[in-house]
Amino acid sequence: MPLPEAVYTQRISCKTLPYVVDHPVGDCMILPGAVYLEAALAAGKELLGPTCSAVTVPLTVENLSIEAAMEVVPKKSVQLQTVVACGNGNGSRNEPLQYSIAFHRLLMADQCDNWKRLATATFLPVASACGDGGEEQSLYKRYLPVEEAKSRLEQRENIGGVYQQLKDRGIEYGPVFQCIVAAWTSSTEVLTEIRLGGSTQDRPLEGSEPIVVEAIALVREGFLDCSGYICHPAIIDAMFQTSAFSMALNGTKDDQWLRLPLSVRRFTWMGHAPETPTLYVHSVTAGTGSEDGGGTVFLYSETGSLLAVLEGLELIKVSIDSFIREIGRASCRERV
Repeated sequence: MPLPEAVYTQRISCKTLPYVVDHPVGDCMILPGAVYLEAALAAGKELLGPTCSAVTVPLTVENLSIEAAMEVVPKKSVQLQTVVACGNGNGSRNEPLQYSIAFHRLLMADQCDNWKRLATATFLPVASACGDGGEEQSLYKRYLPVEEAKSRLEQRENIGGVYQQLKDRGIEYGPVFQCIVAAWTSSTEVLTEIRLGGSTQDRPLEGSEPIVVEAIALVREGFLDCSGYICHPAIIDAMFQTSAFSMALNGTKDDQWLRLPLSVRRFTWMGHAPETPTLYVHSVTAGTGSEDGGGTVFLYSETGSLLAVLEGLELIKVSIDSFIREIGRASCRERV
């Protein structure tokens, strides 16, 4: 019988998750939204126990909704709690079992019941993830002919310029998250080449040198160390970036909006970890003019095998000033 509820607790800091130093928004280090998808997968896998010990089967997270941003303050830690409850369904094919997941952070260390909800999601166990050959699975492109896709799309040269645009707008990705090295586009598609690990050059971060060293240590022999993760948040974030990349490539210098992840309709991990630091992400939209990053995003290995599928990503447009003001107001409320 499935567990009626499980609670997982961990302390989040720049030391326990050193890659957050590579994910600043303005002057704040923000827990990447991709962390919630990985955490939901990990919690679901834990509930499944021995039936999912090797993570070689598909796992699905649906209806991720991010309700509040979480700032990670240098030299401080915060308690993050993942609460999993048994939801609808009886485990049959027609009524697959679902688990509801909620993420909470402790606001005040001396008030154990003072929690703030950050995000919610639904986890679907193995039997309901992608089906077993039904209609839904047929929608997924199991193999991508990479060279053929490159040949029919237009290669974009100014990748560094896109990251500079993002920096100008308030997001200065560090090496772990600045992993898109090439892009090919059309009016309805974006194909990006992802290189996990990025540069290991020293980066100035005043007063945080040890944290920078630990973040760089995540890169082992040019390959991001993904051990301990089902799908490392940097990989999921690369899928987010690709979904929004065409807007940045085709945008104007006057466009000062940040586009941050707000919700995901479905994320499916196919069960096979990447074996090389080079991956490809293929984003397909229904038509032109999409402003919310919608459509379907596929993650492929270097040889073109399907690794993950992201559907229904919703991005929120916000200015850096309003985002920082909201973070500041939240901090003030938490101190009251």
